[in-house]
Amino acid sequence: MKNLLVTGCAGFIGLNFLKELKNIRNQYKEVISIDRIDYASEFNIEEYRKTCASLNIIRIDGDINNITSDIMSLLSFDILNFASGSHVTKSLYTSEVYKENVHLVPNLIDRIGFKNIETFYHISTDEVYGEIALDKTSQENWFTPNSRICPNNPYSASKASQDLYLNAMKHTYGMNVKYIRLANQFGPWQHPEKMFPKSILRSFDGQPILIHGDGRHIRQWTPVVNSVKVIRDYISNVLQHRDVLHIAMKQPLVNNITVVEEWIDILKNHFGTEAKFEFIPDRYGNDSMYALSTDADVDLYFETPVYLEFKNTIKFYKDNLALYNKAESQHLKAGAQ
Repeated sequence: MKNLLVTGCAGFIGLNFLKELKNIRNQYKEVISIDRIDYASEFNIEEYRKTCASLNIIRIDGDINNITSDIMSLLSFDILNFASGSHVTKSLYTSEVYKENVHLVPNLIDRIGFKNIETFYHISTDEVYGEIALDKTSQENWFTPNSRICPNNPYSASKASQDLYLNAMKHTYGMNVKYIRLANQFGPWQHPEKMFPKSILRSFDGQPILIHGDGRHIRQWTPVVNSVKVIRDYISNVLQHRDVLHIAMKQPLVNNITVVEEWIDILKNHFGTEAKFEFIPDRYGNDSMYALSTDADVDLYFETPVYLEFKNTIKFYKDNLALYNKAESQHLKAGAQ
């Protein structure tokens, strides 16, 4: 049986994936999860530890240099790499996000040894492709797996660097690399620096939702609880492998004002909370639109209306207000990510 090494599973998408891993845990001899447990996982630590224990996962709390010789002696791994700093705004003001992300993948491969890697599943992002103009919303203009890599901000440039390094490893050494590029995710266990949880928590606290610029930016809002099911089935070969897998919710594209108005409607009609929004200055170089083309087998995972998934996610944050209350002073008063 194979071994699976997953990185970054105390974070948002990784933790949601671990909850789906229970359905395929018996396909792996050992599952090792490594996470350095930084601020991005500050609200998830207890849930992460509990999930690892319930699935008999070997947990390494630290960076990749904490991978010990007995772990490396397992010799053969599939790697599923969720680890990366993902805060776009932070990357505009410090190079640390960029530098850490650029070094992450080479360091991980050096530590494991590329000959010990059966398949490297790399979690990437729609942002590596750059942006689509707002007057080109029709699907013929959406990003395809063959679209040119052309990132526009330091964060997306760091993710593109990871992709390109892996492409070089694939070309030079024949490493089996599979890219999984995700659209804008929302769901439970997301850090409140991000727009969705920040907006909902601000609303429950009587503060306005903050929207960058004029609110015309467009993202494919995609529920993480569905995305991780796609990833689960992809790494377990239920879904056919392809070099680049796009995961996004293919529904009509709407701008951020429309999305926020939907949140406000849900908050009022389902949670008795009156909410409002206000505009704040746009962040530097904010991309107008991202949109991923997706395959029919992926689309089957996203048949529930996004409005319902918004409602389910808002309920999660409502039910966990006590956990997130400590975020108020540090995160909720800052601008949306």
